[in-house]
Amino acid sequence: MIPNASQTLYTLLRFTHVFTIFTLTILYFSTVSSVEIAPEKEIVVVGDESQKADWKRRWDRGREYTRNQQYEKAIPHYLEVLNEKPHIEEVKWELCKIYMEIARYDDASLLLDSLLESNPDRIEYLLSAGDIALANEKKNQAVLFFGRALEQDPAGKYYSRALTGMIDALVGQGKTQIAIPLMEQLRSEERR
Repeated sequence: MIPNASQTLYTLLRFTHVFTIFTLTILYFSTVSSVEIAPEKEIVVVGDESQKADWKRRWDRGREYTRNQQYEKAIPHYLEVLNEKPHIEEVKWELCKIYMEIARYDDASLLLDSLLESNPDRIEYLLSAGDIALANEKKNQAVLFFGRALEQDPAGKYYSRALTGMIDALVGQGKTQIAIPLMEQLRSEERR
């Protein structure tokens, strides 16, 4: 049986309403804490460099500013570390999260490109790239990043976040009919 237009519209509006509430809830609770950006784990330098690791002291200082939510003060410290040690992935990742937190998406995107180049399957990178694409109204890119994240983490820890991003991107593209089954899937996931 083919549903009539009013049934389809009702279903679409019902799921769109539920999804909107769910998305707003996720956005409200998904703000990144400063400790999540720069965890309080101690970074230990080993080897010959341990005695003269100025870059390590700068990184620690940047992390301290980050934990105190003084992101603008933290940025120069991270940049100095990356200038001296451009291949430390965790420094790039922390700086990327800082840029995202203060909505400097172009800067975050440059770092994410580098991070994804070296680690293309890391789910946190894919999700962040999807978030940046959504923030920059690049829905096609967002679909690709969230799709890759869903492939990497089917029904895992980041499943709901990836599915929510995918739905947002599809709805933004005007592909609501494709998004409706995903909304149903997300809704059933919430009930578990």
